[in-house]
Amino acid sequence: MANGHQEVEQKGQSATRPAKAYIEPFDAAMMEVYRAAPRWRVYRRLVEKAAKAGDDRAAYAMATWYLHGHEQVGVRKNFRSARRWLERGARSMALAMLDLASANERGVLGLPEDAGAAYALYVRAAEFGSVCARHEVGRCLFYGIGVAQNRRVAERWFDKAAALGYREPRTLRDPTAHAGHAGE
Repeated sequence: MANGHQEVEQKGQSATRPAKAYIEPFDAAMMEVYRAAPRWRVYRRLVEKAAKAGDDRAAYAMATWYLHGHEQVGVRKNFRSARRWLERGARSMALAMLDLASANERGVLGLPEDAGAAYALYVRAAEFGSVCARHEVGRCLFYGIGVAQNRRVAERWFDKAAALGYREPRTLRDPTAHAGHAGE
């Protein structure tokens, strides 16, 4: 193979054609699921292979399967498995960090209610580029959820999220509209 092409001999003739590109298992899974008639077993096998190989995107996909159940791939709700895959996906996936932060804040998926851990995960997800997480950091600062209340700094986080297109409910910054918010 030279220059990404391989030699092909056909009936005594030589020709070159582009070498077949390697496709990561998770990318192959995404191509499979978007087919007109997805082969769900193939899709599941590819996602599982990718997750076991350390692909955080696949780990997050599996977390959502176990969190909500996924009939087509044959996965039933299992919060213990959801948490395990969510923690793995949260190594580099902002969406997984955001979901794990929410689980920590609410004390679900077998996690204790831990607003401090939730705040730290919201900050990390914001650093990874999540617009929603930027808003959540502002919300935590605004109400003092897992961090000392600081409405001035919260406003900066809200502005960062808004500059990137996040639209908040008008009542968010009205403290009377959200009495007891942290316990919801």
